[in-house]
Amino acid sequence: MSGRWKRSRYALLFPSFDGHGVVYHALNGSVTLLDPDANGRARAVLWRPNYPYRSEDYRRLHGEFRKLGCIVPAGLDELAQAKKAHRAARRQKSDLSLTLAPTLDCNLRCVYCFEGTHPNIYWTPDQEDAVFEFADRHLRPGGNLSVHWFGGEPLLALDTVLRFSRRLMDLAAGRQASWTCGMVTNGVLLTPETFAALEAVECYDFQVTLDGPKAVNDRLRRGRRGESPFDTILGNLRALDLSRASMRLRVNILKQTAAHAMDLIRQLASEGFAEQLSVYLAAVDATTKACHGMDGACLSPEEFAEWHFGSLLELEDLGFPSECLPTPMQSYCGADRGNSFVIDARGDIFKCWNHVGLPEHRIGNIGEAKSMRPEKESWADWDPFADRECAECPVLPSCVGGCPSAARDSLSKARKCIHVKHKLADYLNFHVWKHMRDAV
Repeated sequence: MSGRWKRSRYALLFPSFDGHGVVYHALNGSVTLLDPDANGRARAVLWRPNYPYRSEDYRRLHGEFRKLGCIVPAGLDELAQAKKAHRAARRQKSDLSLTLAPTLDCNLRCVYCFEGTHPNIYWTPDQEDAVFEFADRHLRPGGNLSVHWFGGEPLLALDTVLRFSRRLMDLAAGRQASWTCGMVTNGVLLTPETFAALEAVECYDFQVTLDGPKAVNDRLRRGRRGESPFDTILGNLRALDLSRASMRLRVNILKQTAAHAMDLIRQLASEGFAEQLSVYLAAVDATTKACHGMDGACLSPEEFAEWHFGSLLELEDLGFPSECLPTPMQSYCGADRGNSFVIDARGDIFKCWNHVGLPEHRIGNIGEAKSMRPEKESWADWDPFADRECAECPVLPSCVGGCPSAARDSLSKARKCIHVKHKLADYLNFHVWKHMRDAV
């Protein structure tokens, strides 16, 4: 115990079951269950780390907390350490991430869509070449080229997706760079034949959305002529060999649909999907003017946390993984990383895919990609560590300010902290309970 010590600003102690305690460290992600005796000593040791404890039990706990990073040298600036890692992650150039929307056209008309209208616009051959040249300039030897196909609905441009994926695969191979590929699709056109064609270009990661059982989903997500997409999407999922890919089913949660979301999950479980796909329960946010009318229907992070936590036990019982602890991250998403770009069917370049099809948010155009707009600098200037409330938050390393786009321009203006923060003790205890159950 030599030297001066202090409690880590990122070490959090919560009560747990039957007199136990649970310690969560937001910087390294560790979760430690303390027995009742250790829990009784934990607060004294954490809040008085320089006291000359004589009891072997207190001294032993002090040593354990040092190993866990819960007690650190008094001179250590953990905030500066986290900020340095955050900035390094945002500056790294070895990974090139491209979200590509080869069309703004879509075969659905979702009431909450942030893109608004869906013009019949597709990449031209010249635009394809310009996007390829952009990738060629930004991909470094030995790096990683990560591509996510987006839209509109990318499967309306399937030929382009396949052809251009092959070009990018060849580019990656020539640079000895790794290649990863995924797609966000509404699933209407994701037939077994299309699935096999995408598999041939190593597109293995998919996100499809259903917003509840048929009646709920089809009220929110209808075809452009008013037709029902639910049966088509679910039929496609039934027909696919999902063991050959990673399939994530997104279920968007609104105030009026939250009560029905689990009806869909029960239906999926009854059909054996728990072993084939993962479920992502996602709060809808009114991020753009196109969907500002939905703001009153959106759950706040606090409201969503309350609902989401209440659904975890049933998700577990139905066989769907429900690990939901916040994990340490050095940057939140591609929007705050320098070598991550979104390119839409007009050739406009963005930092966030919430801005696809919205020219006012572009940072440039693929035809003039060497001269980015000033908005790029505003993205580079966005810094959660400069926000006093974020900088003082003990969960900052597991959140890094939340969604950069929401923090910058969400219409609701509310702070977009990760929802888990608002019920962190409950989520931690659920995590502990689950691991104790699985260990029996």
